Amino acid sequence: MYKRKLFYFTVFIVLSLLLFFLNRTYREIIAYSDISNRHDAVHGYYQSLSKEINNLAIINPTIVKASKSAKVQSLFFADSTSITQQLFLLKSVVRDTVNVEIAYKLDSIIKQELSWLMNNNILDSLNHHNSDVHIAALKNIDSLIGQGIHRTDFLFDSCKVQLNENIGKVRKLTIAFILLMGMLIIYTAVNLYWQRSKRKQTEKDLEIFINRINDSVVFVDKDWRYTFINDSAMVNHQLGRKKTLGKVLWEVHPEMKGTVFYDAYQKAMNDGREVEVESYYAPMDKWFFAKGYPSDKGLTIFYQDITNSKKISEQLIKSEEKYRTLFLKSPLPTWIYNYETLRFIDVNEAAVKHYGYSVEEFLAMTIKDIRPQEDVEALLEDITKIPHDYTGSRSGNWRHIKKDGEIIIVETTAHSFNQYNTQVRIVIVSDITEKIKAEQELIQSQMRLSEAQAIAHIGNWDIDLEKDMHTWSDEVYKIYGLNKTGTIPSIELFLSFIHPDDRIIAEELLKDALQNFTESKIDFRLLPKAGKKRYGYIEWRFEFNKDQTPVRLFGILQDITERRESAENLILLEKKLQEQRIQGQKKISRAIIKAQEQQRNHIGQELHDNINQILFGTKFHLSIAGRKDKNVKELIEYPMQLIDNSMEEIRLLCHNLVTPLKNIQLQDLVQDLINKHNYSTDALPRINFKYEVFDEVSDDLKLNIYRIIQEQINNILKHAEAKNVNISICIVGQSIYISVQDDGKGYDVESKRKGIGISNMMNRVETFNGKVKIESGPAEGSKTEITIPYKTKKEYS
Repeated sequence: MYKRKLFYFTVFIVLSLLLFFLNRTYREIIAYSDISNRHDAVHGYYQSLSKEINNLAIINPTIVKASKSAKVQSLFFADSTSITQQLFLLKSVVRDTVNVEIAYKLDSIIKQELSWLMNNNILDSLNHHNSDVHIAALKNIDSLIGQGIHRTDFLFDSCKVQLNENIGKVRKLTIAFILLMGMLIIYTAVNLYWQRSKRKQTEKDLEIFINRINDSVVFVDKDWRYTFINDSAMVNHQLGRKKTLGKVLWEVHPEMKGTVFYDAYQKAMNDGREVEVESYYAPMDKWFFAKGYPSDKGLTIFYQDITNSKKISEQLIKSEEKYRTLFLKSPLPTWIYNYETLRFIDVNEAAVKHYGYSVEEFLAMTIKDIRPQEDVEALLEDITKIPHDYTGSRSGNWRHIKKDGEIIIVETTAHSFNQYNTQVRIVIVSDITEKIKAEQELIQSQMRLSEAQAIAHIGNWDIDLEKDMHTWSDEVYKIYGLNKTGTIPSIELFLSFIHPDDRIIAEELLKDALQNFTESKIDFRLLPKAGKKRYGYIEWRFEFNKDQTPVRLFGILQDITERRESAENLILLEKKLQEQRIQGQKKISRAIIKAQEQQRNHIGQELHDNINQILFGTKFHLSIAGRKDKNVKELIEYPMQLIDNSMEEIRLLCHNLVTPLKNIQLQDLVQDLINKHNYSTDALPRINFKYEVFDEVSDDLKLNIYRIIQEQINNILKHAEAKNVNISICIVGQSIYISVQDDGKGYDVESKRKGIGISNMMNRVETFNGKVKIESGPAEGSKTEITIPYKTKKEYS
């Protein structure tokens, strides 16, 4: 509907625009036509003026001769009145600025010349050569008339071109208008046809729907003539649908007059209100329940044959005595209560026994009294939903309370009926407390199982080997993306969802299991879903009977995609975190190393300034004691030697601990370290040093390289028993390359890698994103290669 309105609105706008442009173009055509007519008139006045002057010219030999002598081409003699009139008409019509200027020039010149022509003897003037100025003026008049005619012709042609263009526009706009109107007419015709077809289809669908309902339905117009009869109503219209339609209701059923149905239908038609009636219809020996719905077109009647239900009611009344016996002796608690007051009217023996109340107690109570207080409101709300004249049956589960206070769950079936003009209900009660508990436990168990399977993406499957019956849990269908309805489980279907590369292994395992009754399990790939990889896990076992014959194969299917993805993501995350930790650790290590250097420097100073002083004081006091007693001197000789050794060791230790000065080059620091060894002792090894770094190294890197080489030299001196040591520091590519090689006894790299020395060296190198390579073996010496990305001191800062 909205699209159709939008279409008509758009067409209306386009048509309005077309009409607007047509109107504007038409006005332009009229304007150009007026202009063209004016130009035509101007042209005519120019022509008339020229003709008027030329026709009045007198040419004779004397004048010609005189004109030749005066160098005049032509002479003009004019009628003053006619020419003046032509000039007036020209000025009144002309609008073009050029022509206006020409007209006023002509008016001025011609009026001057007319005065001369009328007051002078032209022949004498010519003969005496006094007409040069006037002849020139007449030539100018002729030239101006020529210019005016040329200008007017030009304007007329331009106007004609514009007029033709506008006529072409009108033609195109008219064609567009006609086409658009044609489209609008065609669309409107198609739309009307479509709406008519849709309305017919709706009427047809409505007729089909009404024919399908069980109630009998007839439509009559304001004149009580049949307009529709559904299939159910044809039972009561023996003439058939074609012969009945169009006939008056009272003609088809004349015996209906005077019945309650006739009165009810008349009331509905006259008052315009809905009516309903239930009564016995003697002509057909049937009971009917009918409803009438009036409208502006007539009356719609819905009616039902309720003969059978009435007969059943009569049979119930006749069997009241039998009912009484059945009521009292029924094994199920049963009672009757007043629908209005809710008070018990009668109870059977089973109710007295089951609830613990006596008959008298029951009759003094209402049905609210056997409900827990919190359920009373729901009971009253449910009762209000039941129509007062409702005669059907209703069932439901409720909580009741016994005399001893025990709350039970019961299933009630209630039927309403009329007893002695009082609306009552009979209720049959079945105690389902234990059943509900069992069902709830079962439901809870199933829910927990389903929830657990859904959470874990685990489904179970079962094969009854004796009946060849396959059973899958809901989660199996969910994992495979199958609709449980219409899907027949089978091994083939189960295997079809496994990736082809893994299906062969799964088929072989299942084949072996069915032949040898072996338990097994396997991880496999499922077929991709929406381009996403999926993984599954399957495990199965057998159940055997007493004869150890397998009767059942059961197992689980688990979608482990998330677990696999989580594991892979966890690995990637761990790598990323590890890298972050490494970088963080490098920063921390660098800070720790820096702090250690400060601590070492402090310790070295403390040892040198304090401990050595204490040792020196101790030695001094011991020497004094030795000088006083010879025996004491002998006793303290060795401690004195130990003190000297200790002081020397402390001096060496302080030298190693104290941080080198920053303004000393790396080459000088290492060379000084080597020189102290080479010149302080003649013992092996001899240390050779090569340095090829030409840019200044940052202080942090310089200190760490110094400490690494210092540690390597100390280790070699203590453990290697080497004869020669080669140390090299140079630039290789974008890195500083450090090599320390000895020809000592070597060692097992793997067993020594966890040592403090190697660990400290690696920590120092890794803080600068460097790498360490150690090559060594028993009796093979050792070689340590260190590569550190090279940055100048300026770049590090």
